[in-house]
Amino acid sequence: MTRSISSGSPSPPQGERGPGGEGSGAPARLYPADPPPWPMDASGAQRFAFCPRCGARFDVQRIDDRDRLVCTACDFIYYQNPTVGVAVLLLRDGPAAAGGTQVLLTQRRHGRGAGLWDLPGGWVEYDEDLRGAAARETLEETGLRVSVGTVYEALSNFHTPEQHVVGIWFRGRIEGGELAAADDAADARYFPLDALPELAFPTDRRVLARLRAEAAEAADRRAAAR
Repeated sequence: MTRSISSGSPSPPQGERGPGGEGSGAPARLYPADPPPWPMDASGAQRFAFCPRCGARFDVQRIDDRDRLVCTACDFIYYQNPTVGVAVLLLRDGPAAAGGTQVLLTQRRHGRGAGLWDLPGGWVEYDEDLRGAAARETLEETGLRVSVGTVYEALSNFHTPEQHVVGIWFRGRIEGGELAAADDAADARYFPLDALPELAFPTDRRVLARLRAEAAEAADRRAAAR
């Protein structure tokens, strides 16, 4: 491992790029053009300036072909790793006249996107299993006890420069409880896949667009088989 002091301060992130075009063959871009290797605040400034081990200032050094935050006193290297978020897809059959397949969404009470909607879920705690975290978050937000099944989708996102999140969306099945919004959710209700409310996050939009397309294909196959 070699180190070299980089010149200058971290550059602010570049402008957001929208999702890639359909049929382009390239994955949708859901993050800045050049995401920084450490969290930035809303102004584009470096969020963390002091070492969590000894309190001395960080410097930017080149290590293993990446710029890293390194303590100027104790040489602690701050490796910024992604945070893991989990969500659960709970579907039910609705009346054909009302759009068919429906999905459970929660309305965000706090934070970024407050008042908008997302899929029930949240952060994985350090000592939690992924599926356990998904079941816990769903229960806290919706009052429903769920069994968490197979992974439906996994995506990286850089919705904001403060945090790189790896999101994992699981299929789920309701095992008990009663639907009632709580905790971080101001509301929780089912929506037809073709009549969704305004969503808080582009990754949820991408996952639900995939679900909608698959539901439409399944409906077409059923119609053709009659």
